Amino acid sequence: MSFQLLSAGNDYSQFIASRLRQLKHVWRLNQPQVLEFSIASEDKTFSAFGVPARDDTVALHTDKFGNNTFKGFINSTPKARVLGYNTTAPIFVYDFTSISEEYQLNILSARLSVVPNLTGRKSGDIIKVMTEFLLSGIFDVTNVDDGEFQPDFEIKSGEIWSDVVKRLAENDGFHYWVLDGKIFYKPLGDAPFGVSYDLNTDPAVTGWNVSLMNPNPVASPIKNDIIVVGGDAPKGFGKAHFIGDGFEGNFRLQSPMFGFEETKILDDSWVNGSVNDSVWELVDPTSAVQVGVPNLQIIGGNGLGATYLRLHRALELGGQLRLIHGELQFTAASDGRIGGLYKNFTGLTDADLVAGFKLSKNAAQTDIQAMVDGATAGSTLTTQTDHTYVLITRILGPGPFVFLRRSASKNSTTGFGGFGPTLAANVIFEVWDFDIVASQDLLDPVITRIHEA
Repeated sequence: MSFQLLSAGNDYSQFIASRLRQLKHVWRLNQPQVLEFSIASEDKTFSAFGVPARDDTVALHTDKFGNNTFKGFINSTPKARVLGYNTTAPIFVYDFTSISEEYQLNILSARLSVVPNLTGRKSGDIIKVMTEFLLSGIFDVTNVDDGEFQPDFEIKSGEIWSDVVKRLAENDGFHYWVLDGKIFYKPLGDAPFGVSYDLNTDPAVTGWNVSLMNPNPVASPIKNDIIVVGGDAPKGFGKAHFIGDGFEGNFRLQSPMFGFEETKILDDSWVNGSVNDSVWELVDPTSAVQVGVPNLQIIGGNGLGATYLRLHRALELGGQLRLIHGELQFTAASDGRIGGLYKNFTGLTDADLVAGFKLSKNAAQTDIQAMVDGATAGSTLTTQTDHTYVLITRILGPGPFVFLRRSASKNSTTGFGGFGPTLAANVIFEVWDFDIVASQDLLDPVITRIHEA
């Protein structure tokens, strides 16, 4: 059986430092493959090849499989050490470490902070979107299976491409690998996993001969222990007493309720003087959107669906959400949509609008109305000169989640969960009206609940 180690198009198999047994192929579950090898300059023909450089390609090839067993890139500057001396010059050994082909995606992963929306997709689709975003048209993704639905997936700060795919695979009970320009994302147990090298297949050969390595795929069954980790159980009960005055209807608890968490999804006050591309998608062919410090100005535009500022991520409408759409000051009568929650990312039409505020011209002023399922609802509030307005959408769901994640099980072909129950939620639209001329206290607005659905 033949064996080849190719780098930058040259066959370095004959220069492998075989007496030092310096070739190691490491393939761990859901991690980039690593190939470590050393080549020696003792052969007179070595000078014609030269020393492979950092970022050169490396391929480990055997005719047993008819393709590459490993393919990747040298990811560090080769280290040289003296092995010995011949009659004319020292003999050097060069040590190399190479990483499989996802190395190309990992070194570009700083751009993942601006990858388009990944929420509400299956794992395989997330992998395809990330790959195409970083290196369009380079990798074959036809072997990427769907995996599980991810209702609220986000890339964490500092994660590289292989970290994200590993996290998805561990959640889905999958494994991934990259080989010969192809990305594979498959369920565990779909095929034997791993490679074993038999170094003594020929009884006539004594010692270690790299050219007779006999790699064979081996079955590596995954055996998992089960660890169940739960949150703290409540250890006591508390009572809270309030005195009502007949006017105030909101009473704060002294301590947070057990089992609930409060997280700020986004807070952008436009203090940087520009739109943050990692957070927002801006489509503005006429430069109608301008960022001051600290405010956002919209003057003109090409109409609905043609000029817009849209959050990259989607929102899971679970638990209780309070969406504050900024403090608005109208300098002219305006048309538009503010705080729109849409069913999908393919279009921004009213037919896809679940909830939001509609702005429409009314002489020199602007009418503010609620929109639910694409239609106006509730009362209309007309703006006034020298007033500012804060628009707030409150979504009160019956539970913290609207999608039950699937948990894989060896004893179940479908696992458990993996569906979204039908839940009803209350949606409240509020307008806070601040009179910036007459009011002595800017913390005392007139609050109007224009609709509740």
